[in-house]
Amino acid sequence: NVQRDGRDVLLSHKKVKDRFLKEHGNKATPWLDDFKTGVVCGHWKQNAEQARQVEQNAPEDIRQRFMTVKYEELVAQPVEQIDRICQFVGISPEPLMLTPEEVDPTETGQVTNIDNVWYTHAQFSQKFNTGSVGSWEKGLSWWEKLSANLRMAPELERLGYEVPGIYKSIRGLLDRLRGRKA
Repeated sequence: NVQRDGRDVLLSHKKVKDRFLKEHGNKATPWLDDFKTGVVCGHWKQNAEQARQVEQNAPEDIRQRFMTVKYEELVAQPVEQIDRICQFVGISPEPLMLTPEEVDPTETGQVTNIDNVWYTHAQFSQKFNTGSVGSWEKGLSWWEKLSANLRMAPELERLGYEVPGIYKSIRGLLDRLRGRKA
């Protein structure tokens, strides 16, 4: 299980949508609705909650096969995280695992769909880097930030991501207005 800050996930989806529109124009494509802020936030929250349920409630033999890796830790500490993943799955780390920019997608034996929408050549040729970590703060509009933080705050905090105080205050106020426990 790879866990990533949901606000950065939202920004990533926003970029995919923008690349699609640039590549294909404003086609009436039903799946574009899946890229709306509320939908992306809802999917992220649901996936995070499901991962937690598996971790907490699955039978022991299933939980032993379940590992969570934080995206932010993977890109910041690739050696340590790749070692941890390899140890978990019972294989030895290989140097190429630490240099994704050297992997030729045509030689992997896997179908690599570089379509300039979901995946670009630039994405496949970059090293591990932390450039996208926390990029939601500059890349999302004020409305997207507000919406994402309000919708995802409890799960973000449970996963160890910081939610700025202003969003927690607004969420608490909204919860009180709705009659929910803050």
